[in-house]
Amino acid sequence: NKHSLSSLQSFPVSQLYTAIASLSYTGDFRMQTGAEDPNKVKKLVESPGMSKLWENMYSETLGKLQNLGVISVVDGCQGSDDVVDMTNPKNHGGGGKHLECNFTDVAIRKQLVQNLPPRLRKHSDRIVGAEDDGDSIRQGSLVLRQELANIVAPAAKSQSMKGFFSAGVSKSWRYALAKFAKGSGK
Repeated sequence: NKHSLSSLQSFPVSQLYTAIASLSYTGDFRMQTGAEDPNKVKKLVESPGMSKLWENMYSETLGKLQNLGVISVVDGCQGSDDVVDMTNPKNHGGGGKHLECNFTDVAIRKQLVQNLPPRLRKHSDRIVGAEDDGDSIRQGSLVLRQELANIVAPAAKSQSMKGFFSAGVSKSWRYALAKFAKGSGK
């Protein structure tokens, strides 16, 4: 294994999928104002059958990163540390997989950023950072979240406005009130 044990981070693959789903709503004012179900992200990842869908969607990318030696996907069940071939569909759907990566390694962060869309890659120096420390990782994460929010916010506003005008004022008002009530847990 290329990674030193002290710098290797390990977490459930489902945590990666939760982070991806969460990023999809970064900048969406409906989530920020409580006009959306606060459990929406959790439901997108943890509802029955969703794990298999997430793995099918991201297995090629995870397999590619694993083949490059950037990450390892290991079977986290029963203390096993067997590497899992994510490119094999037979390995999709299992809930015990863990992702291992050395995020403190600048070279690994650079490799991960190369898998981002071009619109985000143009900020790669700011996302990757220059240091092998937690501050650099946190700063890069903030830059990435802000740039994603800049992408998501206009589309979320446009979608909300389309819904408002197509449904009419009174129906939209009732819908918004119901969403706010659901968002506040009432």
